[in-house]
Amino acid sequence: MDNSVFSALVMTLVLFGAGLYIFEPFIRRGTVSLRDDYAETPLQGLLSQKDTIYSALKDLEFDYQTGKLSDDDYEELRKKFTAEASTVLEEIDSMRSGKNGGSKAGKKSQKTASATAVKERTCDKCGFAHEEDDKFCQSCGADLV
Repeated sequence: MDNSVFSALVMTLVLFGAGLYIFEPFIRRGTVSLRDDYAETPLQGLLSQKDTIYSALKDLEFDYQTGKLSDDDYEELRKKFTAEASTVLEEIDSMRSGKNGGSKAGKKSQKTASATAVKERTCDKCGFAHEEDDKFCQSCGADLV
């Protein structure tokens, strides 16, 4: 009788421990985000915006070729996305050349870039933010020295 009670107690503890192990991610408070470790620079934001616009243009072209869009809708949307892409590309070029353009987004990017420059330095190739003692870019591997 004592042996069966002891066995039941051990099994209960083992099952309880296994349950805690399995459900620990659901029980734990707070989430861990990999993107929290990397500060997005203004240039990275613009590059991301450019990729989004290019993807939208590609989807637009596909929808038009499959007959989901009329000629008028296609032309209107293509002009809109092309104009947005042009604006973003001009801002990227001005940031890379150090001018930071005269558009509202360019001025906003310039303010953000100058605030970032005070706190950290950025990679000349990709614009990724780095700490002062880094010797290589964490994003593209370029030499920072």
